[in-house]
Amino acid sequence: MTETSERAPRTGILIVLALSLALKLVVLFLVGEIRPLLDEVRYLEAGASIAAGEGIVYSVDTWDEFHAPPFYPYFLGLVHALGGGALAAKFVQVLVSTLSVWLLYLLGRRWFGHRAAFWGAALCAFYPNLIAFTHYNWVETFFLFWFYTALLCLFERQGGLGSRGRVLSAGLLLGVSSLCRAEVVYVLPLLVLWIYFVTRDLRTTLQRGGLLVTGCVAVLLPWQVHIQRELGGFLPITSASANVWYLSYNAFEPMNQDLGITADEFRKPYRKEARPKVESDDLIFRNQRERELAFEFIAEHPLLCAKRFVQRVVLLLNPTSFLIRHLRDDNYTRRFDERAARPQIPPRAEEALVWSALGSYALLSVLAVLGLFALPPGRPRSLILLLLFYFISIYALTYAISRYRLTIVPLLALVAGYTLADPRACLARLRSPARAIGVVGVLVFLGLAWSVHFHRLWPN
Repeated sequence: MTETSERAPRTGILIVLALSLALKLVVLFLVGEIRPLLDEVRYLEAGASIAAGEGIVYSVDTWDEFHAPPFYPYFLGLVHALGGGALAAKFVQVLVSTLSVWLLYLLGRRWFGHRAAFWGAALCAFYPNLIAFTHYNWVETFFLFWFYTALLCLFERQGGLGSRGRVLSAGLLLGVSSLCRAEVVYVLPLLVLWIYFVTRDLRTTLQRGGLLVTGCVAVLLPWQVHIQRELGGFLPITSASANVWYLSYNAFEPMNQDLGITADEFRKPYRKEARPKVESDDLIFRNQRERELAFEFIAEHPLLCAKRFVQRVVLLLNPTSFLIRHLRDDNYTRRFDERAARPQIPPRAEEALVWSALGSYALLSVLAVLGLFALPPGRPRSLILLLLFYFISIYALTYAISRYRLTIVPLLALVAGYTLADPRACLARLRSPARAIGVVGVLVFLGLAWSVHFHRLWPN
């Protein structure tokens, strides 16, 4: 690559960042004051209570202080303490989201070079569902920022494994991202195994892996000490994680709220095979017992659980999203004061937004599949496959909620950028029968998975 061709992506990424920031600010101005829904209400309550010096307090009995990871409530508490509110928090999220695009560009450059990094970052910069989450009071924007910054620290500029200091920094950042979404902490053992896989050196694995784990534990330790003092026992970051496992295997069938698969399933009586609900005010005992009941159910009904796993993979990978759900439910016409509701979004504009969300996800998926099979063996490819396998599996084992899919979107975008950087070379690598069969097989599976629930996107 010549100096001129290298400079073009660098200049281009600055233009992409500016346009992405401008677009997000316009969207924030138009819909930033929509009424909070679902967990957003709880997070805003917690932020207000933290700012008032009362700690994390929720207004519903089903949410205790440790129900959700603490990062986002305390972020909102800081915003409230500084005199801001939900809109101010969303403005910060716009800035963080834009900065994430730059960090993804840096990560993609270390993995695949300038041109691929530019295309991958551009796909994330204008991805409708990532833009949408900047004006929701959810933790996803921060989670993606911390997690992918951690991945950036794992690598040197030329794609090699990071130095000790960089790996320690990655561990610290993984700890912060675990305080956003607790499932991240369980990827640590896999990352240590990945370090051994790519280095084939036990000493390096123990050094780098130890630093990675040490950094993560150092960040999580204060929160875990707080849990120990308040409850007298151990919780894996949140009190809700075990309940999620219990409900997923004892209360209802696989669901996805964004597809409308919710209310009927919640009303169904517990399955006759299911264990009774754990009634206890002792959070430690209840957490342990609910996890045990979930695993007992899996052990006794392996075929049923395997079926549910496949169902949840289909639900997780379906093309709907929070954005489409908000459009279909007319949530963008609702403000904090309903008497000042905005006019309805014109039907044609709504359909255009729906199709932009669907089309962007479909394009990203197809390009990423091509790129995954075209990528040469190496550290980036092995790490990408590991993370895709882990996150799809962990979400398919529990709640297959569409917003969880955002976790893997930047990975897909960077691989898609690899495809776009040199489509001819990419397609040339796919000429081998094994790779061609692999591509066709995955694309057929995705097509079938999308077709199962596609009709739900048009409920009327």
